[in-house]
Amino acid sequence: MSESQDRQTYAIIIGVDFYPSNKSLKGCVNDARQIRKHVEASLKRQGIPESDYNKYITFFSSTRKTVREPLEAPKDRPTYENICNAILELTDKAKAGDIVLVSYSGHGARDDTVVRDWPAKGSGMDEVLCPFDIGTTGKAIRDFELNYLFSRMADKGIRLTVFFDCCNSGSATRAGEEMKDRDAPRYRGLVEGDIRARPSAEEYKKEYIMGDKMAEMRIAWDRLQQKFTQSTAGTGAMLRPMSYAFYSGCLAHELSMEFGNSGALTSATITALAMAEKIPYPEQVTLQQMYRYIFDRVYRLHNTSDYGLFYQTPLLLGDVDRPFPGSVVDISAKNQQKSATALIPIRSVLDPTVAQTAVPVVLFLRAGAAHGVQIGDEYEVYLWYEEPGIAVSEVRVVVTEVRTTISVVVPINAQLPETWVSQYKIECEATGARNQGYPWPGGCVSRLRTTAASQVNLKLLGSVPGLSEGKYIPGEIPLTLIGEEAEEVEDFRLAYGSNGYEVQGADGNMILPATSSLSTCLKNVSSIARYNLLRAITSDSYAHAFDLTATQDGEVVKVKFSPVEQYKGITETRYINIVVFHFTLDYGVRKVYPFDGSFESVDTGDTREFSFKGKGGYLKALIFFASTSFDAWEQEDTKVGSEAGSGETIVTEDLPISQAKPAVERPSAKAQDVEENAQFNYWGTKELYWDSSRWSLRDS
Repeated sequence: MSESQDRQTYAIIIGVDFYPSNKSLKGCVNDARQIRKHVEASLKRQGIPESDYNKYITFFSSTRKTVREPLEAPKDRPTYENICNAILELTDKAKAGDIVLVSYSGHGARDDTVVRDWPAKGSGMDEVLCPFDIGTTGKAIRDFELNYLFSRMADKGIRLTVFFDCCNSGSATRAGEEMKDRDAPRYRGLVEGDIRARPSAEEYKKEYIMGDKMAEMRIAWDRLQQKFTQSTAGTGAMLRPMSYAFYSGCLAHELSMEFGNSGALTSATITALAMAEKIPYPEQVTLQQMYRYIFDRVYRLHNTSDYGLFYQTPLLLGDVDRPFPGSVVDISAKNQQKSATALIPIRSVLDPTVAQTAVPVVLFLRAGAAHGVQIGDEYEVYLWYEEPGIAVSEVRVVVTEVRTTISVVVPINAQLPETWVSQYKIECEATGARNQGYPWPGGCVSRLRTTAASQVNLKLLGSVPGLSEGKYIPGEIPLTLIGEEAEEVEDFRLAYGSNGYEVQGADGNMILPATSSLSTCLKNVSSIARYNLLRAITSDSYAHAFDLTATQDGEVVKVKFSPVEQYKGITETRYINIVVFHFTLDYGVRKVYPFDGSFESVDTGDTREFSFKGKGGYLKALIFFASTSFDAWEQEDTKVGSEAGSGETIVTEDLPISQAKPAVERPSAKAQDVEENAQFNYWGTKELYWDSSRWSLRDS
């Protein structure tokens, strides 16, 4: 029997609508039932009879709506003990290679920590799941318990995927009340005071079934922190997975919403699974590819309400190149290839002011001036299940407007190809959405194809082997090659002599040692340009509400990010996203925080502390709202090709000319205001610089 035939699929599925002593929800059990249907379909494909499904699926629910309705049997209720015992028992039952899904839909919250002296508990809080009996027993399922439970599964070689559609912490504890409008979304978070006071450490050891495992849980927790030594504060999520996958409905500070009778994350996931069955090569669809569609779909759901676009950012962490549990790829055991391509999402927003004969959506690229995007840049676009380098892009867009962290793009294609039209029809069928008159599917992603105007002019002084004027070197920071007599102002100069290639500043002074490698030389120029781009980002009025402090302990730098005391009253109801880069004196750029994500989401009332090894240069903390990725800012290789017998050859393209840029109309003001209301342009920076003996703070 093959490994794929011997592999079993298991699931623990939890849905909590009714809480005896807390605010109840209405869509969580429906979520659980939808997930169960998906797993049951997988069991059916494997030839397992329906009468045996309960051997593979453990289902807990709480559905009571009125006092007259009966409760589920005690063994079927999603209590603290039932959930923990089910995970422990399944870990003992399943074997290495088996597929396990743990799905939870219900309230999430934050509570005073039980383990205040443990590392990464400086905030004094635990992220918690809220079982059925939390209001009567006070027993929440805490983050360090979950870390232990899931780590045991992963260590055994079980292929675990964790799926949480709930609020995780932060704002969830402050904004969990239902909206007055009965049609408005509801939040899956408990308000402050809804959780009983935390137990003492001694009470926990005596009263909780996990209490006798404190020593083992501490070992698992310490191992997790050692894995992520450069970012001890977390990822903005309840869990930080090692060797398993974690899907979360939102970041730690955000709200998971219900729309109708389902959670936003679950609704989008079920739709993506349904679509995956109809697209080409469904066995190749991974969690990462599904995430492209889910991310876009959740944002579309928020766009239908009056409560803002960015209350909820779905999060995917861990082993993201595996399929969703129960998908056909799990049965076929097909090996997946991890993509190294950095892709930028493009999101569509309906613009009701545009006639149906035109394009009734505005398309937003989730990158802007802070990322180096310029008007006229051209991007290749891919459907959510496609991989660049494997698939051929059938659609291109051009940037028509650039803001701080987003850009407006429009399609170059006069008519979208039939594959896109078909994909859009599948999406409408799966979601029940009405046809908007323009077939732009959800979950589209893009990568830079050409740039209309280079950010960096590199003047060639005389003859430079391997390069010629009138060309440019493609990349996120393209280098335009201009001649010695060109009218354009240069940023750098490049000369070739007996010592090799020499880079000079615009003033003619040498800024880097000469090198015999042209690719190394150009990579260094790109690094300097990237360095200057980030360093040039200016702070705004929001930045002064936060501070950076740093202490030096040998080679290790400890950095703390915290709100300024007098501004807490203004900012305490908001959240921010932060990412920190270290700029070395030799123009190296590396992200030092967070270690395992694009950015860290924090409540403004919290502090974040992390450490790294390094002296000299600058630390720049970027502070912003909404979600965007800065991974492209890290070091990248200059594109280099090779030809037999000719040494290294730099890949260049003809210099783009303005006539090649298509004539496009500026999107309507109303459509632009949609994104402005989302507060994309709140932006600020803080900077620490090394003054030969210590790190000092200044607004950059």
